[in-house]
Amino acid sequence: MQAIYKLESGTDWAGQSLNLSGTIDSNTLDSRYSLYVFGKTLVNNVWTEHQYERVSISSGAFSFDFNVDACDHIAQIGFILEGS
Repeated sequence: MQAIYKLESGTDWAGQSLNLSGTIDSNTLDSRYSLYVFGKTLVNNVWTEHQYERVSISSGAFSFDFNVDACDHIAQIGFILEGS
């Protein structure tokens, strides 16, 4: 199973540094599941990945910085929940 929550901004974020940060006060996920924060860019019109970074998060404070390449690609940043 995979669930994704993402923000997407066409090519408006090209050349910018994006940050997602926060605090997970309580984590009651079953050990079969993992949570990640991610950033990626997709090549316009063909949807192949150009950049992709993800970091596992579980509890406490987190901060994720993603530097979007200065090009004509679609940028996404968000969270992924994976497990079985």
